[in-house]
Parts: sequence; C-alpha cells; structure tokens
Amino acid sequence: MSEKMTLDETEKQKKLLAAKKKLKSFQAKRAAATQAGDGSEQEGSTGNVEEGTDKAQESGIVSGAAQAKEDESDVLSGELEQLKQQINTQREQLVAENKSVRDELAEAQKKLAEAEADNARVAQEAAQRADNDQARLTERSQQIDALKEQMLQAATAAESAQQSASDSHEQHLANREAELTELHTAEAAQLKDKIQSLADQIAALGAEAEAVSKEHKAEAARMAEDAQAAADAAVERTQQLEETISGLQSKLVTTEENVAASELQNEQLAQEKSELEVSVQALKTELEATAASQKEQKKQHQQERTAHADAIAGLKSDADAAAAAHQAEAATLKDQNQALQNSGHALEVRIRDFEAQVSAAAAEREQQQQRIDTLEADLEHIGHVRNNIQAKHDSLVAAQKESHAALEALKQERDVTAQRLAAAEQHASELTASASAARDAHAAAQSALEADVVALRNDIQSLETQLDEARQSLADEQRRHADVTAEKQLAEAQGVQLARDLEAEGAKHAAVTAEKNLAEAQVVQLTNDLEAERAKYAEATAEIQRQLDAEHTARSAAEAQHAESQAHAAELESKNARLAEELQIEAQAAKETFEELALEHSDLDRIHTQLVTAHERLRERHARAIASTQAWLSELQQTATRQQEELDDLRELPA
Repeated sequence: MSEKMTLDETEKQKKLLAAKKKLKSFQAKRAAATQAGDGSEQEGSTGNVEEGTDKAQESGIVSGAAQAKEDESDVLSGELEQLKQQINTQREQLVAENKSVRDELAEAQKKLAEAEADNARVAQEAAQRADNDQARLTERSQQIDALKEQMLQAATAAESAQQSASDSHEQHLANREAELTELHTAEAAQLKDKIQSLADQIAALGAEAEAVSKEHKAEAARMAEDAQAAADAAVERTQQLEETISGLQSKLVTTEENVAASELQNEQLAQEKSELEVSVQALKTELEATAASQKEQKKQHQQERTAHADAIAGLKSDADAAAAAHQAEAATLKDQNQALQNSGHALEVRIRDFEAQVSAAAAEREQQQQRIDTLEADLEHIGHVRNNIQAKHDSLVAAQKESHAALEALKQERDVTAQRLAAAEQHASELTASASAARDAHAAAQSALEADVVALRNDIQSLETQLDEARQSLADEQRRHADVTAEKQLAEAQGVQLARDLEAEGAKHAAVTAEKNLAEAQVVQLTNDLEAERAKYAEATAEIQRQLDAEHTARSAAEAQHAESQAHAAELESKNARLAEELQIEAQAAKETFEELALEHSDLDRIHTQLVTAHERLRERHARAIASTQAWLSELQQTATRQQEELDDLRELPA
C-alpha cells in the first residue's frame, strides 16, 4: 500500500514538472517573438540600434534571473520529494516492525498450543497412573482377603490341633507364643520409627519444593521487570520518532514557505519582465506584426489552458484514486484490528480452559495424596495382620504352600512396580526436558526483545543523521535565498533605470499608446493565468499535505497497534513463564510421588523377606513340636504297654 502511494505522489510530481516545462516553453517562445521584433525594428530604424541592443541585454538579464528562480524552485521541489520519500521509508519500517511483532505473537500462540498439548498428555498419563494405582489397590485388597481366609483356616486347624494336644504341650506353645508376641511388638515399634523417618523425609522434600517454587517466582518477577523495561524503551523510542517527525514536518512547512516566497519573487520578476518586454515590443514592433503575434499568443494560451485543464483533471483523478487507496488501507487496518481482537478473545477462552485443566490436575494430585494415605493405612493394617499371623504361628504349616504362592505373586508385583517406577522416572525426565525447553524459548524471546532495542537505537541514530542533513539543507537554502535577494535588488535597480528611460521615450511613442494598452491587457491575462497556475500548485501542495497527514494518522494507528501487540506479547510471556513454573512444580510433585512409591516398594519387599524368614522359623519350630509330641506319645505308649504287661502279669499270678 505504501509503495502504491509513493508511486502516486511521484506521478503528481512528474505532472507538476511537465506543467512547469510548458510555462518555460511559452516564455521561450515569447522571448523568440521579442527577438524577432527587435530584428524588424533594426531593419526599419537604424538610428535606434544601440538603444535596442541595450534594452535587449537588460531583458536577457531579467530572463536569466527568472530562470535561476525557476531552477531554485525545482531544487526545492526535489528536496520536498526527498523528505516525502524519507517519511515513506519510515512508514515502511513501522509496517515491517508491526509484521515482526505479529510473527512473534503467532510464535507465542504456537508455543502456548504446544504447552496445552503437553498438559493434556500429562493429564492423560496421570489418569492412567490413577487407574493403575486403583487396579493395584484392588489386587492388594483381594490378596489381603485371601490371607484373611488362610488365617481363619489356619486358626481352625490350630484349634483342632490344640484340642488334640496335651496340657504340657499347650503350656509350651503358650510360652513360645508369648515370646513371639514380644518379638513382633519390637519389630512393629521399629516399623513405626521407620515410617516416622519417611514422613520427616517427605516434609523435607516439601520444604525443598517450596524453596524451588519461590526461586521460580523470583525469576518470573525479574523477567516481568525486564519486559517492562523493554516496553518503556519502545515507548521512549516512539516518542523520539514522533518528535523527529514533528521536526521534519516543521522543516517541510519552512521549505514550502520558502518555495512560496520564491514563487512570489518569480511572479514579480516575470511581471516586470513582461512589462519591459511589452514596452520594448510596443516601441519596436509595427501594428501588423503585433496583431499576428497577439493571435499566435491567444492560440498558444488556448492550447495551454486546455493542457492545464487536462493536468487538473489528471491531478483530480489521481487524488480520487489516492483517497480510495487510503480508504481501502483504513478498511484493511480495521479488519486486521478486528482479527487481532477476535484472536485475543479466543486466546482468553483457551487460557480459561487451561486454568480449568490445571485445577483438575491439582484435584487429581489431592486424590493421589489421599490414595497414598490409604496405602499407609493399609501398611499399618498389614502390620497388625502380621502380628496376628505370628500369634497364630502353629496354623501356618497347613497354609505354607499357599503362602509360597502368595510370595511369588508379590514378587511378580514387585517386578511390575519396578517397571512402573522406571517408566515414571522417564516421564519425570521428559517433564524436566519440557520445562527446560520452555525456559530456552523464554530466553530466545528475551534475546529478540534485546535485538529490537538495538534496532531502535540504530533507527534513532539514523534519524539524528537525517536531522543534521536537514539542518545543512536549511542553511544552504538560506544562502540561496540571500543570493536571490541580491539578484532581486539588482533587478529592481535595473527596472528603475528602465522606467526612467521609458518616461524619456514616452513623448516619442504617443502614437502607439492604444497598442500598448492592448498589450497591457494581454499582460493582465497572462498574469491571471499565472495566478491560476499558482493556485493549482497550491492546491496540489495542500493535497500532498493532506496525504502526509493521513499517513501520519495511519502511522499513529500502526504504532498504537504495535504497542498493543507488545503488551499482548508481554502478557503471553508472563503466562508462558507461569506455565513453565507450574510444569516444574508438577514434575517435582511427580518425582516425590515416585520416590514415595519406591520407598513403599522397598518396605513391602523387606516385609516379604521377613515373612519368609518367619515362615521358615515357624516351620522348624512346628517340626520340632511334632517330633517332641511324637516322642511323648511313644513314651506314653511304651508306658501303657509296660503297665498293660504288668497288669497281665498281675492277672496271671495265682490268687
């Protein structure tokens, strides 16, 4: 859009230069006609040759001064075009900066989408872990129920065995049971101490996690301060750019004033030149040559008026096209603004959804903590069950095979738990890598902001250089204005001298007074034409000024949109930092949960080992008790046999 506007302004300048060239052509033709009149006067009157030569030289001096003024006006027009090109270049730079900010916003939205996908994946994995934990708890409950049934069966078998045993054997078993109860009580106390130590370790890990969270919060605050400082620097640069543009506009106004003054001087010199030329022509040209020249001049005036009308129509059409282009650009900017607002609303909706997902994840973490508490209660219940099993040690012989099978199942569960622990550690590593990637992305964004600050400083230096060049150009313009003033004074002195000469010759040329009046009327017409051309030039200058104002308004809107984009980008960076912090906290919590599960697995493995050892000891004690009982029964049988033999012997004795 800016390139199209620049081309339109270039076309307008070309048309203005073409109109000026037409005026120069008209002046050259008029000078040629004057020279032709001088030649005819020389042929008709040889007595006034020297006088005509002097006046022709004076007319040439005035024409040279007018040509210098026109060249100076062309130089000023070129400088005005350079200033417009500089303004267009600055506007294109602002558009490029706005595009880069939009690209950064799109990149931030892409990172946010990736973070949301990671969060969804973490939530899905957490749900899967919860399902696995629930299945494991169900399996453990079933195993506990099976152990309870085995305990009941063992208790029933023990009661039947106790009823069949003797009183001495019961006393022996009671003593052994008391000893085992004391031993198991001591082991339970040790287990409680270990559980307390684990709780202390968990509290220490929680304190460490809180300290890490505080460090992350401090880092996020520091990053927010850096972003605010970058935003302040951008605002300061924008203010400096506005001041520079104001200076350039004031310089443009000064240049236009100088151009207007130069045009006024050109008009005065042209009027003086026209008066001198008409006077010389009235004095040296005959009536027939004057009439033919007047007809030719009228024809040329008509052609020039037609050309000027065409130029005005072209300028008007160009102005309409530029206005339509400005309206289209305004509509495009409005649509872009609406699109940005819509994307901002959509982003807010996605952020609210993400916050809801984070709340759900926090609730799920609380549920996991409750399940961990339930597991600890189950561990305590298992301790009580173990004490009951040890109190009823004589019933475990019948359930020895089932216990071995249960131990094998628990070993398999231990292997599965170890695999899950490895998978969980891998997931924790992935979460840590994701957090590192988020931090790297934030560091890259901060580097981009620093690069923007460096670019802004370079732009400020470039604008200062342009300001120095503009000041130098203004000084050159002032020097040229002083030279023009000196030339004007010289021309005025020459005009006074020529006026005196004309007054001296007034009596001689009374016969051609009517022709002079007619020529003066033509001069008035030419003056009016020049006034019309000046009005057209002023209108074109006003149109250019309106275009500059419109461009300034568009630039202000673009700067406001740029500031809004920077604020939105800062907000996205803050949200990304908060998301990275939450992911880090989630990873730390997952790591602590996995460590607790590992400790739980280690405790279960140790308890299993102790149960196997207790089973072996009980089996050996039961075997010794059975052997002792069998020996006692054998002794009783031998005693009964001996007593029966004695009884038989007594019966065999004679009465």
